[in-house]
Amino acid sequence: MFENFNCDGLFFPVVSFSAGIKVRFLFGGRHGEFKFLPPPGYAPCYEAVLPREKLRVEHSQEYKQDLSGTRDLLGPTLTLSQAAFTPTPVDTSQIVLPPHLERIREKLAENIHELWVMNKITLGWTYGVVRDDNKRQHPCLVEFSKLPEQERSYNLQMSLETLKTLLALGCHVGLADEHAIEKVNSLKLSANYELTSSYKPAPLDLSHIKLASTQEAMVDKLAENAHNVWARDRIGQGWTYGIQQDVKNRRNPRLVPYALLDERTKKSNKDSLREAVRTLLGYGYNLEAPDQDHGRADLSNISSERFRIFRAEKTYSVSTGKWYFELEVQTAGEIRVGWARPGCLPDQELGSDEQAFVFDGFKAQRWHQGNEHFGRSWQAADVVGCMVDFGERTMMFTLNGEVLLDDSGSELAFKDFEVCEGFVPVCSLGICQVGRMNFGKDVSTLKYFTICGLQEGFEPFAVNMNRDITMWLGKRLAQFIPVPTNHEHIEVTRLDGTVESYPCLKVTQRSFGSQNSSNDIAFYRLSMPIECAETFSTSLGGVMPGFVFSSKKECEDFETVSDFEVLVKSHCHIGGPNAKDEFNNHKDHNQEKPSKFKQRLMLKRTKTDNCSSSAHLSEELMVADEREFLMQTSTYYYSVRIFPGQEPGSVWVGWVTSDFHHIKRSNCYMVWAGECTSPGQGRNNNNGLEIGCLVDTANGLLTFMANGKELSTYYQNVMPLSAGLFKSERMNPTPQCPPRLHVQFLTSVLWSRLPNHFPKVSVSRVNDRHGWLVQCSEALQFMALHIPEENRAMDIQELSEHGELLRFHYHTLRLYSAVCALGNNRVAHALCSHVDEAQLLQAIENKYMPGLLRTGYYDLLMDIHLSSYATARLMMNNEYIVPMTEETKSITLFPDDTKKHALP
Repeated sequence: MFENFNCDGLFFPVVSFSAGIKVRFLFGGRHGEFKFLPPPGYAPCYEAVLPREKLRVEHSQEYKQDLSGTRDLLGPTLTLSQAAFTPTPVDTSQIVLPPHLERIREKLAENIHELWVMNKITLGWTYGVVRDDNKRQHPCLVEFSKLPEQERSYNLQMSLETLKTLLALGCHVGLADEHAIEKVNSLKLSANYELTSSYKPAPLDLSHIKLASTQEAMVDKLAENAHNVWARDRIGQGWTYGIQQDVKNRRNPRLVPYALLDERTKKSNKDSLREAVRTLLGYGYNLEAPDQDHGRADLSNISSERFRIFRAEKTYSVSTGKWYFELEVQTAGEIRVGWARPGCLPDQELGSDEQAFVFDGFKAQRWHQGNEHFGRSWQAADVVGCMVDFGERTMMFTLNGEVLLDDSGSELAFKDFEVCEGFVPVCSLGICQVGRMNFGKDVSTLKYFTICGLQEGFEPFAVNMNRDITMWLGKRLAQFIPVPTNHEHIEVTRLDGTVESYPCLKVTQRSFGSQNSSNDIAFYRLSMPIECAETFSTSLGGVMPGFVFSSKKECEDFETVSDFEVLVKSHCHIGGPNAKDEFNNHKDHNQEKPSKFKQRLMLKRTKTDNCSSSAHLSEELMVADEREFLMQTSTYYYSVRIFPGQEPGSVWVGWVTSDFHHIKRSNCYMVWAGECTSPGQGRNNNNGLEIGCLVDTANGLLTFMANGKELSTYYQNVMPLSAGLFKSERMNPTPQCPPRLHVQFLTSVLWSRLPNHFPKVSVSRVNDRHGWLVQCSEALQFMALHIPEENRAMDIQELSEHGELLRFHYHTLRLYSAVCALGNNRVAHALCSHVDEAQLLQAIENKYMPGLLRTGYYDLLMDIHLSSYATARLMMNNEYIVPMTEETKSITLFPDDTKKHALP
C-alpha cells in the first residue's frame, strides 16, 4: 500500500509490460466489465471521464508518428483538453466598495430575490414552512424583509461579491443617472403569482435594457467566477467529481471546469447574473468592461512543457557549401524552423539567443537574439524551405516555393553570421503541433526544391546518403550534467590546494544581479560518488595504524579540524619539526568544547621512541602506512563556503543519492544554512559561513558542522551517496582535485537521441465487456551503456555526441583486444562471456553504430575469434600432410626391388 503520496495534478491508470504480453484495461461500464466489484465507497474509473471527453488508451510519451513511410515530429501533447480542475476565483479580498455602490447593494439583492420568487411561482412552487421538493414548497417564497436571517445575509453577501468581482475584473461602475429609478416600473404580474400570504413579487421591468457585447462577455466571466466559488467551497468540504450525483459519497457531476458544464446549468448561472447587471443599469449605473482580453487562458500555461526542439545530429553539421531542406507544416501553430549551431540548448527557445536562426510562420517573425517581422503567416499543409549559403554567409526561407521578404523587400533573412563550428537543421514544435522534416535523401520527395533551390546551386541536406539522418530531441528528464565551460550563468573555477589550503571548486553565478539572472533554485553536486558499505557496522571506521583516539583534553587542540583534515595534514608534514605547530594553527580558543561524537572522530599521532639513526627509516614506513590508510579510510569530508554578503537562507548543503532528480526524503540529506547562523547575522556576517559535511561509510552516519561547530542535525544508515571530496594521487606533495571531479548542475531538459525504431504497440477496444486490449508483439533490442556512479543507462548510439565517453569505451575495447592477442585463447574465451555474440552481431548489423565503437568491436571480433586461426593458417602455408594408407606405403624411392636403402 502506498501512503502520503503527492495528490497534485491528475492520476491515470497505467501499465508497463514486456513484448509478447497482452493486457486488458477494465474501467467498468461500457469500457470493460469487472470480475470483482470495487470496494464500498470506490467508483469505477469510467465515471471520472469528463464531459465531452472520450476515454482512450495512449502512449505515455510519444515523439513521432510513422505514416506510410514518413515520420511526423510531435510537439508536447496535452493528455486532456482541460487540465486538473483547481477552481481559482477572482481575489476580492482587497476590494472595497465605494459609497455609491454600497448604497445599491441591498436593492440589488432584493430585486434578484424578487426575480427568483417569480421564476419559482412560474414553475408551480408555493410557500411552505419546510422545503419539500415533491410538493414544490419552499420557505423562502416570502418578501425580502421577511426572509430568514441566514438566507437574507446570504443574498446580501452574494450581491456584495458580485459588485466586488466586477471591480476586480477591471470594470468601471459609475453612477450616470441618479433619477433613473424613477423611470423604471415594476412588473405587473397576474393574480396567479399571488401567494396565500397575499405576497406578490414585484421585480423591476428591465425588458427595455439591452446589454452590449462587452457586457455580455462580462456576464459570462461573472458566471464562471461564481461557478469557481461554488466549486472551491464544495472541494473544501471533500466533494469530488462523479458522473452521477452521489450525496453519500460526496460526488457531483458539476465539479468540472466551467467550459465543460452542461448548457442548462450555464444558462441558469448566466440568467441570474445577467439580471444583476441589468438591475445595475436600471438604477442608472454605467458599466464599462476593460479593454484587455480576459478570455481563455493560453494552453501554454497549462503544460509545463511549452515546446519541444528537434535537430539533426551534431556530426552532420555543415560549414561550407549551399544546403536546403524542407518542413511540411501539418498544424499551423507555434512552430519555428531554421538552422542552429550544434551547441544550442534543448531548453532554450530557438532564436532567443545567438545559437539559432529560425523563422516562425505562426507569427510571421524571424528569430535570432530577439524577433522582428518577416515574411507572411503559413497555413496547415504549407511547406517551408530553409536555405543557407556559407559562401555568401546568408540564409533565406521560402513558403510554398515563394521566397519570403522582410519589411525592406530583401530576400535575406539573415546575413554576415559567423560560421564557427557549423550549423544543423532544427525546428521547435509548440503544444499539440505536428511537423514533418524532409532532408532530401530522396530528392524527388522535396516539393519545391526544383522551383527554388536547384537553380541557385543548393543541394539537399541528405544528398547521397544511404541512411536516414539521425535526429535528437529535447527530452524533459531531470538529470545532472557537468557545467560546460561556456555556460551562460554558471562558472566553475578549479583552485588546487597548497601546503596551507585544500583544493577547491569555486562556483560563480555570472549573471547574478543582472537582467539575465535566474531566480530559480539551482542544484549542484560533485560528479564522483562515495559508496557506503553494504552492511553497516556499529564500530567507528577509518582508524589508522599509529593513530589512537585521544582523550577529551587532547581533543581540545584539534577542535576545528575534522579527522579527514588531520589525516591530510599529517600526510603532508610527517616527521617534520613543525607538525605540531601546523595543528595548533587550527586551534580556536573561542569555540565551545567538542561534543562526544566529535571526540570519537578526532585522531592524534602516538609518540614514537625511535632513535635518531632510524628516524628516516621510521618516517618512510609511517608514510607508507598512512598512504595505505588514506586509500582505505571510511570517512569522507567536504565543505561549502558561503562568502560574506550573501544570504545563507537560500542555501542547502549536504548529500544526495545517485537517484536524486528532485527533492524527496529518500534520496536527499541536507541542512539549511539559515539555521546554521546566529540570529541577526544573515548576510552581515563578515567571516562568511562554512558548512562541513562528514560521512562515515562504515556505519552510515552523516554529520554536519558550521564554522567548526557541530550541528545537531544528523542522518543514520543512509543509502549510497554521490558527492564528496576525493583525495589526490598518492605521490602528489599537495592535495589536488582529480581531473574527473566536476561540478554538475541539475537540468530539467537534455538532448536525447530519437530512436530509429520504436516498439509497435496496438491498442483496440474489443467490446463493452472485454474493455481495451493493449499488446506489443515484437521486442525491440538495443545496446545500453550503464553508468554506475549516476545509476542510469543510455543508448550506446548516443555516444556519438559524448566524445569523452566514446573514446573511453573505444580504448576499453582496444584493451580487450590487446590482452587476448598472440593466441591467448584462455583470455579470449573469458572475454566471450563479457563481450558476447549478441553485442558483436549488434555492432555489425547496426548501421548507426558510432565509428570508433564499430572499429573497436570489429578489431575485438578479429582478435578473439579470427586472429589466432589466421596466424596458424599462415604458418602452415608450406606444410603438407600425407595420409598413411596401403597405397601410399607402396610408393618407394627406388621402384626396383634389387635396390635398397643403404649407406653410401
